[in-house]
Amino acid sequence: MILTLTPNPSLDRTVSLPAPLQRGAVQRLTDVVMEPGGKGVNVARVLSPSGRAATAVLPAAEHDPILTALDGLELPGLTVRSVPVAGPARINTAVTEPDGTTTKLNELGAGLSAEEIDAVEQALLETLTLTGVSAGADP
Repeated sequence: MILTLTPNPSLDRTVSLPAPLQRGAVQRLTDVVMEPGGKGVNVARVLSPSGRAATAVLPAAEHDPILTALDGLELPGLTVRSVPVAGPARINTAVTEPDGTTTKLNELGAGLSAEEIDAVEQALLETLTLTGVSAGADP
């Protein structure tokens, strides 16, 4: 099993425009895609379809949409260990134009309290005893 840590998870929202972005105008979207993200989550998502078991440790609010998005992936071998925190995951938005130009708008992540950081560390250490490889971002 491979363990990943994502201290600043995100919901990555990609929106597609049918024409170039016009600043100050109202434009309709042709497509919207939402996916769970963050470095450790992305690593775990890639490993699961290849047959490698992966556990993603991440902070998440009780009814955080990132947990729903992760459940919706239905990837065999992917386990999510969420640690309850007060703030929701950030939402990153990518705006894609027809010529391939992409503009990214990234929110700041919710700050974790000292107690929440301790809880994430504890969950990581408890899960670490079951694995041999770790990957993720260091906050």
